[in-house]
Amino acid sequence: MLTKPLSYGEMEIIRSHFGETFKSNQPFGQMFQHDVTSRLLIYPTDGTYLDEQQFIALIESIKAIGESGFYISEVEAEPDPFVLPNNNEMYHPAHWICDFPITIDEYRDLTIVLDNALFSKNGKWGMLISNEGHAVLGGTNEFINHFKRLYPSWVNCFTEFEKMCEYNRNKYNTNMHWYDDFVKHIFN
Repeated sequence: MLTKPLSYGEMEIIRSHFGETFKSNQPFGQMFQHDVTSRLLIYPTDGTYLDEQQFIALIESIKAIGESGFYISEVEAEPDPFVLPNNNEMYHPAHWICDFPITIDEYRDLTIVLDNALFSKNGKWGMLISNEGHAVLGGTNEFINHFKRLYPSWVNCFTEFEKMCEYNRNKYNTNMHWYDDFVKHIFN
């Protein structure tokens, strides 16, 4: 079941849970809190969405640690993606409260156009998905290891991500100033 937060209080709860896992909303930066030490790069995603295999691995990993739902928040907004919309805005980041069961089709039917986060209601895990096709997942060792078992393609993700970065650097002269700090942050 998917619902949208309707009150200031609900948005504050979502903001608080986001902050338990993340210190930043930047999927190319140093996004995780220091105590989130188990981290994983996922590449490629399906734009701002997980593909079906990634989604199923995530949902089953959430269930395996005893949680019954999660949040989804578009977080690519400054200065604060966690405020209720006002009538003067052209577009406002969307947020959803997701309680199981949730299907891949329900997830795919959400309109997610910005960098977004899927994250725990208990601070045990979080994922940032870039609109440029990668995700970063952080959480407890138990959670990350369970995800890896269900998503064996994780072993190729970093190599494929490196190839994409190198291609962009060579073809488009992309500024890669962020890359070394990003890699250190993900791989500790």
